[in-house]
Amino acid sequence: MDVGHLPLFASNVFYLKADIDVEPIKKIDTGFVKAAQYTGEQVGLIDTSKPNFQVLDQIPETKKALLEIFERINYDLLRYTNKWAISTSWITVTEEGLDGQVHNHRNCFYSGVFYFDHYDEEGIAPLEIMTPLQYHSSYKLQRADDMDNSPITLAEQWVIPPEHQKLILFPSYLNHKIGRQIGKKPRYSLAFNIVPIPPYGVADSQALDLSK
Repeated sequence: MDVGHLPLFASNVFYLKADIDVEPIKKIDTGFVKAAQYTGEQVGLIDTSKPNFQVLDQIPETKKALLEIFERINYDLLRYTNKWAISTSWITVTEEGLDGQVHNHRNCFYSGVFYFDHYDEEGIAPLEIMTPLQYHSSYKLQRADDMDNSPITLAEQWVIPPEHQKLILFPSYLNHKIGRQIGKKPRYSLAFNIVPIPPYGVADSQALDLSK
């Protein structure tokens, strides 16, 4: 049967192994943002030291390399014409038995996670990304085959495991979280947000550079 298939309105998530030197990231002097289980009383747990949300400013060559990768993907696949900047960046640590909170990132366009550590033991917390289609789950039907093997076109959630030097880029509006950390070794990752540089947009919806 000749059937056409249009996977319409996709949220474009990109992943690749990035040939980026991880040693400068490991040497960053920063407070960590910690992932924690939701207790009903707090949304997340932040280290007592002041967290740094611009860690990539300490290693500008790494910042430049990450942005260049996004710019190449943008040019080849997304085709936006404006310029870009990394706005915020931070390092997250998830300790044994903890997980992150479901959230997204406002005031930015794309978000990234770079796994600069080694993740050799079992039970390393994955990145979990949720569907943005609010009515999707209202029409969830019983499937005849294995429920855990639903195709990506029907997924309400997608799990991406960490790997050394893996870079993930996803639209900032997507809800996501760090899964449960089963492994005993703390799980480290670098996260960052990307914003368009004004001017961008069209007509009366333009964001203009007002600094001039």
